[in-house]
Amino acid sequence: MTTGEDSCNILMVVAIDIGTTYSGYAYSFKAKYEKDKLNIQTNQVWNSGLKSLLSLKTSTCILINKDTKEFDSFGFDAEDAYEDKIFENQADKYYFFDRFKMVLYNSETISKDMEITDVRGNTFPAIEVFALAIQALKQSLMEKCVKQDVKIKSNEIKWVLTVPAIWNDNAKEFMRMSAIKAGIREDRLVIALEPEVASIYCQHLPPDKITGAPDGFSVADGSNYLLVDLGGGTIDITAHHKINMDYLEELSRASGGACGERTNLKTFLLVGGFSESPLIQEIIRQNFPDMHIISPEDPILAVLKGAVLFGHKPDFITSRFTRHTYGRRIRPLFDESKHDPKKRVTGEDGDRLPLDEVVTLVYHTVDSRQKSVSVAIYCTNKDKTDYVDDEGCVKLVEFSVPIPNPSGQRRYVDVQFKFGMAKLKFQLPRDKQGKKPCITVSYKLVGYSGHLNFPNA
Repeated sequence: MTTGEDSCNILMVVAIDIGTTYSGYAYSFKAKYEKDKLNIQTNQVWNSGLKSLLSLKTSTCILINKDTKEFDSFGFDAEDAYEDKIFENQADKYYFFDRFKMVLYNSETISKDMEITDVRGNTFPAIEVFALAIQALKQSLMEKCVKQDVKIKSNEIKWVLTVPAIWNDNAKEFMRMSAIKAGIREDRLVIALEPEVASIYCQHLPPDKITGAPDGFSVADGSNYLLVDLGGGTIDITAHHKINMDYLEELSRASGGACGERTNLKTFLLVGGFSESPLIQEIIRQNFPDMHIISPEDPILAVLKGAVLFGHKPDFITSRFTRHTYGRRIRPLFDESKHDPKKRVTGEDGDRLPLDEVVTLVYHTVDSRQKSVSVAIYCTNKDKTDYVDDEGCVKLVEFSVPIPNPSGQRRYVDVQFKFGMAKLKFQLPRDKQGKKPCITVSYKLVGYSGHLNFPNA
């Protein structure tokens, strides 16, 4: 995530959307954004030569050489190339993957080492497939900049990678790791939730760019609405409360299934390519006759363009509901009459937290001259969990906090947890000299955990 200290160096924001069926990118320059927020450029119109199709996005397909394991082509180019390989009887020399994003919806199997299967039953490391796809879109953008004689350095670009709100933390972390593997700097990378950024985009559109709303986006300040993202293979649903044109907050957690209660919800905001279907719109109107159904112009681009806006102004979202119950492992002084020697949970799923909410927990040494304090964070999807070793409670991350100059006295360490972004962030307060410790923390995937370092500790 770009810090406040170096955000002034950002000259360009680029959003990448790896969709289930179609993918693309959009971008805008900081100088143009400050004059006109909607001055957002998208990728060139993609051309599927064999199908005579022009599209605002390209297909989510990738072709990889089986012998060299090197990238061949992406999108419509990959489809056309693979079709040629079939006619030339060369298809068995290539991996061809399509709709591979769906593998990240199965949270039980996600790991950094997992493999996915192509259309011919061949397996390949999933992270390589996702990284090559992101890299292909990134390379397309950089080539476009060269053609337009745009001179920009990599550290002057903020990259926004969109993910479904219903994904769990492992899936979001997997995408983050894929982007880094694709050559995007971690400190220039932001993960954005697709329904949120689509909602942000729609709030900035003029009246003539919203269908079904003759007076523009008719949800007044202080009102609630349901954002329905109808993608090529999934549906993402989130309830939002509009504070004003520049700010909104979640009313409930995102869901791919039941939408929950309809209390004070009078408007459906439809986005995503599938929302353009007249049949879908008519079915929604028939089943929800009392709801106001509206949709932006080019709804297939709502996520991409909204992600660009979010990259320029991340505080559009003021608060989110936590997706899990988070807890920590503790080592209390054992009292047989009070304590179960297990790990007590500290917070509940479904709490609404401001975007920059910081929770501070105090840790301390137990043994004399203890050199470090272990911090272990757990999570569960259950609302009510008593202990961190209950069924369904898993370790999210574990790291050690070094104790400078260990002594025989009890030493205390404050560890801060920042909620509300698309990831949980860990940090320590500045020391007495005002210097901020060096922190490296990553989510725990299978066989992967984070750590924390102090310079000159």
